[in-house]
Amino acid sequence: GRAGEGMLDNMSADEVRRLRLVVVTSILGTDMAKHQESISWLESNKADMPGLRAREEVLESDDALKLSSAMLHCADLIHPALPWHIHKR
Repeated sequence: GRAGEGMLDNMSADEVRRLRLVVVTSILGTDMAKHQESISWLESNKADMPGLRAREEVLESDDALKLSSAMLHCADLIHPALPWHIHKR
């Protein structure tokens, strides 16, 4: 079959909705109109990532969504600045 076919078959309806929300929000977050909002959130967020990992806890849902969006935005910004041999890959 096709690559990825049935990828969502083992996910609940809630998990599929959450995955869709993460993907759509992250992609829309690459819009430069959202740049300042993303930077402001990154600068003001007080999440203790090392502490969360040490306690085997996770970010709250909204913070995790904002972080995934900000990470994709950062990757989207830097990609054109990569050396050509890396950019081609």
